[in-house]
Amino acid sequence: MRLLRPSYRNRTPRPGEHLLKPIRQLIESVKDTWLTSRNSIPKRSR
Repeated sequence: MRLLRPSYRNRTPRPGEHLLKPIRQLIESVKDTWLTSRNSIPKRSR
């Protein structure tokens, strides 16, 4: 298994790197939405 990581700015892009950016953006968007909705739900007091 190989991990697909972004390349450094001063290096040539790695194979398949162009596929990584949209997936990372999607994951970050879902994570932010989930955290926002989770924080907006009032907590029940006991």
